[in-house]
Amino acid sequence: MGDVLKRRKAAGGDGVVFTDPGSCDVFVRYPGLWSMLALRAYPDGVARQTATLLLFIDGGQLKVCLNDRDQELQAWATGASLHDLLGALEAGLQADTLDWRASGKRIARKATR
Repeated sequence: MGDVLKRRKAAGGDGVVFTDPGSCDVFVRYPGLWSMLALRAYPDGVARQTATLLLFIDGGQLKVCLNDRDQELQAWATGASLHDLLGALEAGLQADTLDWRASGKRIARKATR
């Protein structure tokens, strides 16, 4: 394994735009999560901001945050593996059982009203 901890310069450019979950094997298994992260419109055609996914280790536990930027809500999961985390989010999205919480942005805006 190479040394991954090194100083880097920021890359320029527009980045990659994913339009098909087939371009990423992981998301073929999680179509709801793919929709949240990649689709730029709701089924009725209204434009939306795509969601973001944050993966990290905290206190020795693997955690993930699904940030619905369009609705300013967040859902969290903890698990033993990446597939456990993504599977929990997918199951919650499909069953509409995720515990959505207001994001910091939404809370801050409410406080200024």
